[in-house]
Amino acid sequence: MREFTTLVAAAGLVLLSGARPVQAAAPAAAHLVPSAHALGVAESLLHYCARVDAKAAVAVRGRIDGMLKGATEAEVNGLRRSPQYQSAYTAVTTFVGKVDPHNARRPCDEFLASTAGPVRR
Repeated sequence: MREFTTLVAAAGLVLLSGARPVQAAAPAAAHLVPSAHALGVAESLLHYCARVDAKAAVAVRGRIDGMLKGATEAEVNGLRRSPQYQSAYTAVTTFVGKVDPHNARRPCDEFLASTAGPVRR
């Protein structure tokens, strides 16, 4: 589980610092688009958490919505098609597939704790 904590902590840092500015038509309208890797980690965990912890899944969905705020559909679709997204999504899916049932909720909790404050249940 230590490897997962490291993976999730790294994803949390990417979520917090992995965004890149995107300049819209007007300078005041710039927004941040998350990295493809961060989105792949988050969406993989969303799908996992939806199966094992519905409340955590709602919180993960909120984090993803926050990450994508201001991003266009085309930008998000581009991220999802990227090799970085696919690699991150697959790596997390493979890892959480090996989590013991008695620890099933832990990846969700670790992700939420590493991305923005305490887990609220």
